Parts: sequence; C-alpha cells; structure tokens
Amino acid sequence: MNKNSSIIILSFIIISILNLSTLAEDEYKYAGEFLNVGAGARALGMGGAFVAVADDGTTGYWSPGGLPALEYREVSFMHCQQFDSLVRTNFISYVHPKSPLGAFGISWLRLGVEDIPRTGYVDSNKNMIQDFDDKNDNGIKDPGEYYIEKPYIADYFDDIEDGIFLSYGLNVVEGLSMGLNFKIIRQSLGQHSSSGWGLDLGALYELYKGFRFGINFQDLPKTRIRWGITEHEEEIPASVKFGAAYTADITSLKSVVTLAWNVDTKYDTTMHYGLEWWLVDILALRAGLDEGQLSVGTGLRMSSFQVDYAFVGHDDLGSTHRVSTSVRF
Repeated sequence: MNKNSSIIILSFIIISILNLSTLAEDEYKYAGEFLNVGAGARALGMGGAFVAVADDGTTGYWSPGGLPALEYREVSFMHCQQFDSLVRTNFISYVHPKSPLGAFGISWLRLGVEDIPRTGYVDSNKNMIQDFDDKNDNGIKDPGEYYIEKPYIADYFDDIEDGIFLSYGLNVVEGLSMGLNFKIIRQSLGQHSSSGWGLDLGALYELYKGFRFGINFQDLPKTRIRWGITEHEEEIPASVKFGAAYTADITSLKSVVTLAWNVDTKYDTTMHYGLEWWLVDILALRAGLDEGQLSVGTGLRMSSFQVDYAFVGHDDLGSTHRVSTSVRF
C-alpha cells in the first residue's frame, strides 16, 4: 500500500470519528450497557486500549478487524465478580484465524445479577399489590398518589444479559485486514425478556512494522432491542473506537514493549492508555488508564497456555479483580 493510500485511510478514519461522536442519543444512552464491561484481563490491565492491539482470543470483542492477523487458534475464558460480588461476568471465545474462506471467531459474554428483591405490599390473600396508593386503580402513579413506606419483599428475581459475537475477517491488501461482527443480544429481567441484533465493522492497518492503527465501528447503523410483551424498543446508538499501538523488541533485555492508545465515542469522547512489557516471553507487566481510572495487571505464559490478571480501579463503585486464561494451538 503506497503513501497516498495510507493518507486516504487515515483521513477516512478521522472523519468517521468526528461524525459518529455526534450520534449518541441521551434517551437510550445506556441501552445494552453490559456489552461494555470488557473482555480479557490482558486488555483490561492495559486500560482497555486494545482496539489497535487486538492480537489474542478476545479480538472478536475488541475489533473483528484483527482476526486475520492472528497466528494461532485460541480458546479464551474470563471470570470476574464486581461490586462486592453482586455482578458476575463471564466471557468465553474461540478464534480460527486461518482457513481457505478467511478468519472466524465466536464469543459469548454473560453478565448476571441474582436474587434481586422485588418489593411491594400484599393484601389479605397474600397477593402483591402496588407499593403506592393507587387511588384510581390504573396501575400508574398519578399526582397526589403517595408511596407507601416500608415495602414488603415479595420475592426475588434475576437479571441475566447475554451477548454472542459471530466474527468473520479477511486480509484485504498487504497490511490491511477487516472484519465483521454479527451480534445477538438476549436479556431477561424477572419474567420479562428482550432480544436484538447488531453489526460491528472493524479494521486493522499496519503502517509500518510494529506500528498499527485499529478501528471498530460498533452498532451499525443502530442496534435495536425489543422487549417481549410490551414491544418497547431500545436503541444502542452507533459509535466508534479508534486507536494506535506501537510494539518494539528490546533485544538487550530480551523483552517486547507495547504502547497503546484508544479514543471511544460510546457516550462522550473518552481516552484509554495502555502499556505492556513482556519479559523473556514468559512474564508480562501491564498498566493503563481507563477514563482516568488506573488499571494494572500481569500475565504468565507457559508454552501454549497463558493466565492473566487485572486490577481495575473505580472511585465510586469499588475496584475489581479479573482473571482470564487462554490456550493457543
């Protein structure tokens, strides 16, 4: 790819970021929020600055454009418990980068909150009634109708949210690979459920050896989620993740260092910064900033098996520990 082509690609990326950063709609700003919890302790230890790195089994989540550049098939798994173990997140993926038809991957992200108390009041027959004084029995809290104090815990319910990513990628020209995600979304909240689907388009471009740009256009044009009986529909607005990464070999120290940066337009324009330092291809040390929150991590590689750990800070909701494993073959 010549210099003029590179300039055209970079100009397109910049224009796309400027356009998509204005598309978020406040009404459904946090629809499908569970899809943003992150995948893989390695990427999270680097502050989530991974869209231009995208070189392991979590690539389908961060950017399907990285799939064709992978060297190995890989199975990855991550588990974490957040906010005093109230929220549990699991992620599992498989990538198959080399086949006559291109690169393939499948990922499954699940977030669950169990035993959420349902509050209300019961009548003489132990049937639950409204937890406010519904004077006209219309089921809606109107002006002048006051909430009743000391609600009764009638029962408990669960919130289970699933996202499945079906990924496909191709090498377009030398140095440029592209990929597509087809996302299937399923949510259940007590007796109610919703479903939807969406598309992501990612690309990875190596400007020169070790220096790469990555981009992931998410939820194109919009991802719609419809809730069962009510037919209420939510929309996840289109957004874009764009980043750059530079990887260098330090032969004198027998190590490899990667510096990474991301900008994310999901809600507001947010920045992510990451650093990874592999020592003798065995031990990794990582650090990052995720929207100003510090993250650190480490990794241990033994032949084809790897285990990673990340500590992710949060000023308001508390810090979390994430552990993931992967096997290459």
